[in-house]
Amino acid sequence: MSLTSELADPASPVTRFLKRAVPLVSEGKRNGRYEASAKRVLGLDALPSKRLAAPVAGANPGTVGTAFDYRFRYALEPCDPRQFVAKLGAANVIVAHPKARNAIEWFFKNLDQLTDDLKPWARQLTTNQDDLLARYCVILALFEAVFRSGYYMIEMPTTRRKQSTPAKEPLLALASDQLAQDVVGVMRVATATVDELKLLISRGLLYKPNPTFTGSGSIGGADADFTLGDTLYELKTVRSLTPAAFREALIQMVGYALLDYSDSFGIRNIAVYFGRFGWMDTIPLWQLLVPPLDVVKFQVTGNQPGEEEVNDLLRDLRREMAEAVKGAARAISNLQGE
Repeated sequence: MSLTSELADPASPVTRFLKRAVPLVSEGKRNGRYEASAKRVLGLDALPSKRLAAPVAGANPGTVGTAFDYRFRYALEPCDPRQFVAKLGAANVIVAHPKARNAIEWFFKNLDQLTDDLKPWARQLTTNQDDLLARYCVILALFEAVFRSGYYMIEMPTTRRKQSTPAKEPLLALASDQLAQDVVGVMRVATATVDELKLLISRGLLYKPNPTFTGSGSIGGADADFTLGDTLYELKTVRSLTPAAFREALIQMVGYALLDYSDSFGIRNIAVYFGRFGWMDTIPLWQLLVPPLDVVKFQVTGNQPGEEEVNDLLRDLRREMAEAVKGAARAISNLQGE
């Protein structure tokens, strides 16, 4: 059970609840009563059509997306690989194949050495350096896929005669040229966005990568990309930026925000960045949650709901989200018991 898998099931109590909780997203579809206002608020009338980073043939889209998440993270601040989901996947591989332990431990040591040397959060990398770090991020993505899928999918070397250097890390043979090229291409498009976010961090906004929420444990450990101040960010590498893809991303992000039952992160805005298009849209969370007519009224008057009103709305919706998650868990339990 995960938030992603629940959203892929139209009959899931979580999916049904979130679609009710985010009425403006439905209004953004064709022939909605408030279609024009919804498109304007959501940014659907400004979706770019031109890709700035074309997909590379032969590169798995899911692996590229996860590897880009890691590469983007390294561009913002120094990272602690012990906090990566990939580290959990690597641990699963070691359990399944204990002889791979040395190879995996050296991989993470080499990654630490590489990033300490390159300092990708502080400067632009050369072409060769960019390619090398991208390959490490691809391996991280493969480890993360092991953790999230529950399947062992990586052919690991089982012997290690001596320590390698980052440039000669043997596990990098698992990162194809196509995967590395795709990650590098999307990352180059992201340079301006990375600089903008780093400026916000330098001004004191709190940056938290890979956040999990109070309700995450009840739905498979749902984790988002990062928060910066009161904004929740999601990185996407979709090949086509369609209204449907954008709406799906918004619903997913509202799901994360509502899983923060204790409001620990104080999320009040959500931002989606589409890497292949170099385009990001930021939307106040309340605009997605109040009735569309209220959004239109606020647009006309220039007002917005007060802080206490937003807090009350979030509190109620988070209670409903918790019930929907429980309902999804019961449904899965019933199916397994049949």
